[in-house]
Amino acid sequence: MSRIAGLFASLTSRLVITAVTLVLVISVLIGAATALTVRSYLGRQLDDEVSASLQRAQRVATNPLLFPGQFPGQLPGQLPGQLPSQGPSDDEDAVQDDDPSRGQSVGTLTAYFPDGAENSAYTSGTVLTQGRRGRPSTRVVPDAALALIDALPADGRAREVDLPGLGHYRIAVSRPPGLSVKVAAGLPTNDVDDVVGTLVTTELVLIALGALLAALAGRTVVRRQLRPLTEV
Repeated sequence: MSRIAGLFASLTSRLVITAVTLVLVISVLIGAATALTVRSYLGRQLDDEVSASLQRAQRVATNPLLFPGQFPGQLPGQLPGQLPSQGPSDDEDAVQDDDPSRGQSVGTLTAYFPDGAENSAYTSGTVLTQGRRGRPSTRVVPDAALALIDALPADGRAREVDLPGLGHYRIAVSRPPGLSVKVAAGLPTNDVDDVVGTLVTTELVLIALGALLAALAGRTVVRRQLRPLTEV
């Protein structure tokens, strides 16, 4: 009799394990597909924003009112590599009507790479940050990050790059017609990564709870269905 009871217990365990495994596999597949779909959707939105930022950066590069010098970032009387955005942007008296950061969101990276080794001193890059009293400020892009951006193809396509000192960015680089300079613009991927990370964490918790409930429910149902056999 004990042998028969052991067989039914083993059968019950196998049926429950099979049901839980199926629930886990289906849940993981659905969760992975959902996470990939959300990341793809948010990634396309981010790339659209990067493209818009690149267009604004190109307009700045071609605007003689903003950059009357030979290269973007060079104003009369400035030293090579010295940008107006590197100045004290928190001073209200220093705010100009023609603001190169106008229309750009906090976190936007813009960089300019003039052609020719003799013009490398004019290479510049800044990240728009939140300053005091809600006014925008800027942060200089490190040289190591500028070197990585400069190596990207100038085809206008957004690419993900891990920039030293800045983190993960989606960067697009292009060369405006008629200018001897490359223009780059990018946005951080923090928001997308945070949303996808939260979604994956929530899915894992729900999958674990679903597997536990499936195990408890499956054990109860299987035992109930097999009860007539144990009474034989």
